[in-house]
This record gives sequence, structure tokens and C-alpha cells, in this order.
Amino acid sequence: MIKFFRQIRQKMLTENKFSKYLIYAIGEIVLVVTGILIAIQLNNLNEAKKLDLKTEDLKNRILQEVSANIKVTLKEIELAKEHVKGMTMLMQMIGKPIKENTQIKFDSLIIYSLKDYELYINLNILNEAKDNGEISLIKNDTLRDVLNNFIRFENSIQKFIRVANNDNNNYNVPYIYKNTNLRSQFARNDESYRNRIGYSQLEKNDYDQILMDREFENLQSFRLRYAEQMYSEHQELNGFLTYLKEFFDKEK
Repeated sequence: MIKFFRQIRQKMLTENKFSKYLIYAIGEIVLVVTGILIAIQLNNLNEAKKLDLKTEDLKNRILQEVSANIKVTLKEIELAKEHVKGMTMLMQMIGKPIKENTQIKFDSLIIYSLKDYELYINLNILNEAKDNGEISLIKNDTLRDVLNNFIRFENSIQKFIRVANNDNNNYNVPYIYKNTNLRSQFARNDESYRNRIGYSQLEKNDYDQILMDREFENLQSFRLRYAEQMYSEHQELNGFLTYLKEFFDKEK
């Protein structure tokens, strides 16, 4: 087509028909510009399609991650509930004289007091999307805000875990190590350990002194509050994840 216009233009020039030449020249320019605009439009449509596919892939991967984390948090809720129950039973023993038949109970419950916390959910895909800016591909403003709020919520739980674990390792664990006989406790609660290692040959635990010690009571009071808070955090986390999954399902 462009070659055709060029031939006409040359003919017009040789015949000295300038006005007609000008019309054809303008027509040629319009044709070229139109072609360029069409090419740009097609390229934009192609890029938009690629971006939509990339966005859908990201949303699907985040949804898979969210679904997996829902299952994890359901298990963690049950473990956290058991931890609260164990710490509550331990607190109920404090201030009361120990009896022979309650020593085993105390040994089994004190293990709950030594527990460190950890958040087992996996947010690799979501955090990577936030770090590299891909989360901005999600066009739904509400969904994007919910995802960012969820990341902040998860970070707040991680901070809480660090505080709880630091408190445990700096104060509670040293007290337990100093004032109880963990070897005998392990042997009493673990048959394999008992057969391999046996009970401690050192002095027995002075349970009455421990259970009447205000420092021990204060330490376990904090451990119980941490356990209750962690139980609550896991419930809220599961609710947040469930809400996210429902939001993603509606987007499909």
C-alpha cells in the first residue's frame, strides 16, 4: 500500500499536479499513523492480557497458600487450647501442699510452662508479592487492603511471640532449671527415656517449696496469660484466613 502511494506521488510530481500530490501525501501520512496506532493498541491489549493472566496466577497461588494455612491454624488452635488447659491445671496446684499422687501430675504439667511459641503458617508467596510490588496487580482495592492488613496482623503476632519467648527463656526457664529435677520428670513421663537414662540420683524435688513460692506463682501467671493470648491469636488468625478465602472465592 505504501509502495502504491509512492508511485502515485511520483506521478503527480512529474505531472506537476501539486494539489493532488498533497492530498495523497496527507493520505499516506494518515495511513502510516493509523497503522502505528493500531499496532500500539494491539500491543497494549496483548500486554493487558498478559498482566491479567499474571494477576490471576498470583491470586490463585495466594489462595492455595491461604487454604493450606487454614488447616494449619485449626491444628494450632487445638494445641493452644490444650496448652491453656495444662497451664490452668498447674496454676490450680500452686499454694496447696503436694501429695504423693500429685507429683506425677505436677511433673507432666510443668512441661507446658517451658513451651516456646512459634507461628507455623507459611506466607512466602504473600510476603514475596508484597516485597516485589506484585500485590499492586490486584485491582480490587478492598482485597488488596485486606491482604496488607493481614500481613501487618501476622507481623504483630510474631512480635508477641518474641516477647513471650524472651520472657520464658530469661526468667521462667532458669527458675525451672534451678529448682526442679527435669531428669526425673522426663523419666516419669517417658518410658523410653526412663529405660535408657533412669531417674536422677540427686535430691528429690521439693515440690512444697516450689508450690509455695510467690516467684513461681508469678512466673506461671505470666505463662498462663501468654498461653491464653496465643490461643486467642490463633483463633483470630484462622478467622482472618477464612475471610480471605471467602473473598478470593467470590472474586472468581
